[in-house]
Order: sequence, then C-alpha cells, then structure tokens
Amino acid sequence: ITLYYDCLPENLITVARGTGDYRPDFVIEFSSSDKYYYAILDAKYKKISTVEKHDYRELTFKYLHGIGLKSGGYFPVLGLFIINPIENGGISYYQSRNYSQFKESASLPLIGRVELGTNPIKQNFLYNLLNQLLEISKQL
Repeated sequence: ITLYYDCLPENLITVARGTGDYRPDFVIEFSSSDKYYYAILDAKYKKISTVEKHDYRELTFKYLHGIGLKSGGYFPVLGLFIINPIENGGISYYQSRNYSQFKESASLPLIGRVELGTNPIKQNFLYNLLNQLLEISKQL
C-alpha cells in the first residue's frame, strides 16, 4: 500500500480536457504483483448535507472521470471517499445499502463520505474503510 498526498502516482494523469492537474488530497495505491487499484480521498470541511447534495456529483466527474492511467484504458479505482471531520457523521454511501462496501454485491467504484474523528475512544471509520478496501483489492 502506498499513500500519495496532494499528487497522483506516476502512472496516473489528469485526462479531462481544458483543466489543470487534478490532485486529490490523498490517493491510496493498493498493489500486489502486477495489479494496481486505487482509492481517492478528498477532505471537505462542510455540512454532511452539502457534501451529499453537491460534492458527490462534482468530485465523481472530477476524479473518477477526470483521472486515468497514462497508458489509457480501464482505470481500476475502488472508490472515491470524502473525508469529513464531523463528529457522529459515521460513514455513508451514495450507493444504496445493498451495494455498499460491506456487501458481496458492492458496486465499484464506491462513492461515499467517512467521518474523520479525533476521539480515540470512538469507532475509527476511516481505519475500517481502509481495511475493507484492502480486502476488496485482494479479491479482485
């Protein structure tokens, strides 16, 4: 696993025309032998309702359709997640519950929002999400 902050891995590029370079806050690269999968995380310091009404759509076009492999072809992205530092925000998905990350019928790429809490006693939603993405990447 490799974590990229404010940059893209070497083999990814902005493919959207008429734009500058896209740089999500974090890109996580999951690799094993010659397979690579990615998760994109972008922080938004907004109300949950604003994130879910506006940012899902905007960031889907920007990052899931605006970034690709330098070599072209299929972009193996596991998901796009908005990191949201709101206590009690938990984790939510754009997809319905039956197609979220914790189901065998998960619809990839996943799109969602995850709480980035600062209380060490509370559940760490980001940690759980990353572990689940690692498991998904091993199954593909």
